[in-house]
Amino acid sequence: MLIVATLLLSAVSSASPVCSAQALSGEQIVDSAHAIAGVRAAEDYLAEPADPTAWAPGEIEMQVLRVLKGDAPDVILIRGRLVGEDDYNDRPVPYDFVRPTGRAGACRAEGFKSGGYYLLIMRVDAGVPTPFWVALSATHEQLRPPFRHDAWFRWVFDRLKARSE
Repeated sequence: MLIVATLLLSAVSSASPVCSAQALSGEQIVDSAHAIAGVRAAEDYLAEPADPTAWAPGEIEMQVLRVLKGDAPDVILIRGRLVGEDDYNDRPVPYDFVRPTGRAGACRAEGFKSGGYYLLIMRVDAGVPTPFWVALSATHEQLRPPFRHDAWFRWVFDRLKARSE
């Protein structure tokens, strides 16, 4: 009986990785980013999740509305889940940690509100911009509308402006 329980526990723990990464500060992610853009998530998937009954990612189009740093295409494709609920960061600005749904499991928030606004702080990986370059960090935070007045957007904008002067 003990052997079966140990094997079952091992299987469960290896299937659900524990996140032990150290989050970067707001300053660190903004300064290290190749590109930063304010985007709007699509209302529907570009490519549906393989298993819509499970928490499996689909392909979501993010329409770029404003580029704050670097270069970004007009549309950025993200692997994630479209959700109906808001998931705003509950920490003080500048954020030093990912929004609530990213604090377990995959170490990043994978849910994006249909039609929601986000600030993507990206690095280029294999020629493709991605906000998933550092775990537990505020690299893909939901913005409150109107997004240009959101406290996180304003803080990032002001930091970039101050660094360019």
